[in-house]
Amino acid sequence: MPDFRLSPDEAVALAAFLSPRPDDSLVPRGRWRAEDPTPERIERGKVLFEDELCSTCHTIGEAGGQFGPDLTHAAARLQPDYIAALLADPHRINPESQMLPLDLTEEQIRSLVSFLLSNR
Repeated sequence: MPDFRLSPDEAVALAAFLSPRPDDSLVPRGRWRAEDPTPERIERGKVLFEDELCSTCHTIGEAGGQFGPDLTHAAARLQPDYIAALLADPHRINPESQMLPLDLTEEQIRSLVSFLLSNR
């Protein structure tokens, strides 16, 4: 990697400029709220993850399938609003997604997002 001799502030500005910016029309901001991850909601999300057979394709920790992305550290790399938008309509976010559409209520989406973000 070449040394561009950037100051720390310049490096941060360049990284922010080059980072992908989500399309607000696809991933509306503000759907996720800071108060969403309650212990009850996290537990409901865990049950939903099992009931909806998400682990057939997705791994969390040592358990689950290998077909879909590993969701073990989803909180470290995915934004809550992105996860919510993907759960609401996977093919709108990624037309090539192999994820099956889910018929989830807003509360179920909040619960699943809460659960996924609790797995650090």
